[in-house]
Parts: sequence; structure tokens; C-alpha cells
Amino acid sequence: MSTITESRVSYLVMGLGIGGLLGIFFAPKSGKDTRKYLVKKAEEGKKYAQHTVRDLSERAEELVERGKKVAARQKETIFEAIDAGRHAIGG
Repeated sequence: MSTITESRVSYLVMGLGIGGLLGIFFAPKSGKDTRKYLVKKAEEGKKYAQHTVRDLSERAEELVERGKKVAARQKETIFEAIDAGRHAIGG
């Protein structure tokens, strides 16, 4: 996972948290309504975080697989070059 993506996700989560807190402080609701609101937003945040982690995990797995394929191709190319060199010098 790139540090740029991590930074953006971190800023987004912080922004959501700050926005939520400001909304709570300035909202003219009763304590009971505010608690319900907080529980609802916490559940939404949890679901969002789970979805984001799942998505980032899938992307990381894809990158690992792509990296393995590239490494295998490079290995094959190197071995072919070594064989060609051996044949060129008569070995």
C-alpha cells in the first residue's frame, strides 16, 4: 500500500471525525437523540473502515500477484540470457 493512499485515507477519516464532532456540538438535539446519532455514525464509520480495509487488502494482493509474475518473467529472461552467453562462448 502506498504512503500517499494511506495519507489520503487517514485525512479522510480524520475529516469525517472532526465533521461529526462539530455537527454534534452545534446540533440542537436532546441527549437521547445525540446518543442515537453517535451510535449510528459509529456504526457507519466502522462499516466504512471495514470496507476500506477489505478494498486495500484486495489491492495489495493483486499487487503481490503482479509482482510475482514480473519477477518470474525477469528470472526467465535472465536464465535465457545466461544460456545464450554460454552458447556464444562455446560452453
